[in-house]
Amino acid sequence: MKRSIIFILFLMFLGLGLSIVGERVALCDSLSNSTTSTDNGVVVGGDNSVNNNTNTMAEFVLPQEVPDPIEPVNRVFFTFNDKLYYWILRPAAKAYGYVIPKAFRVSLDNLMYNTLFPVRFVNSIIQGNLDKAGYELVRFLINIVIGLGGLADAADECFDMSRDYSNEDFGQTLGYYGIGEVAYLDLPFYGPSTVRDLVGDAVDTFGNPAYYLMNFWTFLGYELFYKFNKFSLNVDLYDEIKGESFDPYIAVRNYYVNYRRDLIRR
Repeated sequence: MKRSIIFILFLMFLGLGLSIVGERVALCDSLSNSTTSTDNGVVVGGDNSVNNNTNTMAEFVLPQEVPDPIEPVNRVFFTFNDKLYYWILRPAAKAYGYVIPKAFRVSLDNLMYNTLFPVRFVNSIIQGNLDKAGYELVRFLINIVIGLGGLADAADECFDMSRDYSNEDFGQTLGYYGIGEVAYLDLPFYGPSTVRDLVGDAVDTFGNPAYYLMNFWTFLGYELFYKFNKFSLNVDLYDEIKGESFDPYIAVRNYYVNYRRDLIRR
């Protein structure tokens, strides 16, 4: 019986683990609604301004030097993840989104995001950014008191306090102190990452309160469900990124690496 349970959980990991790919790609969605990509770079739209009744958009191109010493291996894993995405993850997310109302899925995402407050708060402190730490603390308290324990993002809805401003993690902290990506990684079931961010994700696990309240398998299921639920809210973004590029591997790699660099510069 115990082996059967472990086998079922392993299958869940295979099927849902790729949701982290969706989560990683979804990071790019916050760059801009007017972001466009090419195989050689990512052009990010800045603030819109009006001058003599003409809309102009400030644009800049992020650096594209991406350390990718094991690109042939990464491409194999990218293809593997891509197949799992279309054969398992996307159909499952579509079905889940059809059955579960979006408002309920958003509330779940808000609640789980709110519980990760310690990770963002501590990393802001480590970076010496007391402004972001205070911002994150105020957001957390508002969502606890007014947002029904975090089910609603009251800080954003009522006070225009967006998640994006203080969304810090240990991978960003390492980058803040000058540690580079080392190498780009596209791992099976895990998706786009770098050596630096992989270490950062491992460290941030210990800042997640759920880690101390659950056993390993329950925590794994909790994490996978969080990623899967989040992915269901951005299920078509991966297709949009692939559709804009001749080489989907480079497009996803550039989106991910440049987004992470942009977070560190903020």
